[in-house]
Amino acid sequence: MTSWTIRLSWFLLGSFWMTALGVAEPLHLEFEVRRSTPGVQAQKIPESLNVILGDDYLEFEDDDGRVVHDFVSRQSHLVAEGRYARRSLYADIGFRVAEFRNRMELIAALRQTHPERTQGQIIEVEHLFGIDDEETEAPIVREEAPEKLVFRFQDSLMAEFSLKGRKLTPAHSQEFVRFLRYYVGGHPDILAQLQIQSRLPRDSDLVMKNLDKTESVKLHLVKVGEEKRVRPDFSQRSPDVFPVDPLGALARLALGFDPELVVKSAQDALSKGEQAFVEGRLLPSALFFFEAYLMEGGDLPAQIVTNREAFQADPETALLFTSLIGETEEQARRSVSRLKSLEPKAGEASHVLKIFQAGLLLQIKEAVAARDLFLEALVVNPIIASSWMDLGDVYFSEFQADIAWLCWDIGRRLAPEHQMSEKVNRLEESLRSNYPGFF
Repeated sequence: MTSWTIRLSWFLLGSFWMTALGVAEPLHLEFEVRRSTPGVQAQKIPESLNVILGDDYLEFEDDDGRVVHDFVSRQSHLVAEGRYARRSLYADIGFRVAEFRNRMELIAALRQTHPERTQGQIIEVEHLFGIDDEETEAPIVREEAPEKLVFRFQDSLMAEFSLKGRKLTPAHSQEFVRFLRYYVGGHPDILAQLQIQSRLPRDSDLVMKNLDKTESVKLHLVKVGEEKRVRPDFSQRSPDVFPVDPLGALARLALGFDPELVVKSAQDALSKGEQAFVEGRLLPSALFFFEAYLMEGGDLPAQIVTNREAFQADPETALLFTSLIGETEEQARRSVSRLKSLEPKAGEASHVLKIFQAGLLLQIKEAVAARDLFLEALVVNPIIASSWMDLGDVYFSEFQADIAWLCWDIGRRLAPEHQMSEKVNRLEESLRSNYPGFF
C-alpha cells in the first residue's frame, strides 16, 4: 500500500470514528420567530434568528445582536451595535436558580391558603427557567397528534413540536436542546423527551407563563446545514460595556491588574504597617496589616499577633479590635459607629475601616449601605480582593447575577488563592453538577 493510500485510509477511518462518537461540524440553523400573547395581535413580521450549534459553543444572532456562549472558557459574549460585553456563563444559570428558589418560597407561602394552585405554579416556573424542583413530580401529558408531539399540563398547552424535520445525531440533538434552554426555556422533562427524539422540528412552539404574563414563542425552521466555521474567539477583545459607575470604572481598572501586583501591594502595605508601628501610629499600623490580609488572603499577618500586646494597650487600636465583631444587631450597629469614629485618626488607612463597617452591615442585612462602603474603599485601593468578593455577594443577594460574577471573577483574578474564592468555586461546581444541560 502506498504512503498516500495509507494516509487516506487513516483519514477515512478517523472520520468514521469522529462521526460515530457524535463529533461533527457545527450546525447552522435559520429560524423565523414569532412571539404572541393571548388576546394581543401577533407581530406581522417575524424575527430572523441565526443559530450555530457547536459541540463546545452556542451562538445565536437576531435583530438585537449576537450572543456566543463558550462552554470551554465558560464565558458569554454579547455584541450589539458594535459594543462588546462579556459575562460569566454561570450568571445565566445562577440567576435562574436564585430566582427559582425565590419563586418556590412564594409558592410555599401560597400553599398555606391555596394548596390546590401550587403544583401548577411549580410546573410553570420549572418550564420558564428550564430547571427542575427535585421534590416535585411533573404530571406532564405527552400526546402524539397528527404530525405533532404535544405536551400539556392539565388543560394547558406547554409545548408542541412538529414531527417533520431533519434527523439529528445525538450530539446535535443535545446541542439543539441546550439552545432551547438558553433562548426560550422549557421544562426539563419535555426537553429530555425532545432530545431522545433526535430530530430537528420544522416548527416548535413553547408557551411560557411568567407571573401574570403568558407568551407563545414559535420557531419556524427556514434552513439547516452543517458547515465549517472558524470558532468564535474573543480573547483579544476587551469589553467596552460595564455596569454604571463607580462600579464600572472600578471594574475596568481592576481588570487591568494581575496577581503579581497584588502580592507587591500587600508587601508594601506590610512595610507601611511596620513603619507606622515604629513611629508609634498604632491604629494605622494595624489597619495596614489588615489591608495586606484583605488583598492577598491566607493567614493573618504575623505582625498582628506579635504586636498584639502593644495594640491592646493603645486605646484607639484596642477599640478597633473590639469593634470587629457584632454578634447581635445592636452590637453590630454599635461597632459600626465606633469604627466610623476612628476614621479621622486612621489617616490614609481609613478606607480599611469602611470595609469592616461594610462587613458588619452585611450581617444585619443592610446590603445597600454595605455596597456603598465597599465601593468607597475600592476607590482608594481597587485591588482588595476580599471587597470584590463581598461585593459579589451583595449583588447576588439582589438577583443581579451578572454583576455578582463580574465582581467574583475580579476578586479571583486578583488573588486566585484567596480563601473567599472557595465559596464561589463550590457554587460553580454545584451548578455544573446539578444543571449539566446548560454546560
